[in-house]
Amino acid sequence: MADQTQCKYLLELKDTDYSLIMFFRLNWGKYLRLFLILALGVYFALESGMPRYVGLFVCGMSVSAFLRDLGWLVKIKKNWPLTVRITNWELVRNIAEGKDSVS
Repeated sequence: MADQTQCKYLLELKDTDYSLIMFFRLNWGKYLRLFLILALGVYFALESGMPRYVGLFVCGMSVSAFLRDLGWLVKIKKNWPLTVRITNWELVRNIAEGKDSVS
């Protein structure tokens, strides 16, 4: 992700408590794709024959990815108040507007 995009993302989150709803609102496309992959895995898991193992593997990987992201969110949420306090928001704003770059 480019610096400018990351800074725009941070500015959107600055005045929030980094809630689960906000996280999913900003990342809905990623989780829609993950859900579609999970649905495909469930379909293959319910079918008989060789695709069943592929389906179970895909389901396991999809659920694991979701749980990994959920764990990451819990840790970020815990540290978010400190992150907001120590971040140079003027620099973040400048980068988001394309006025400055990080070296």
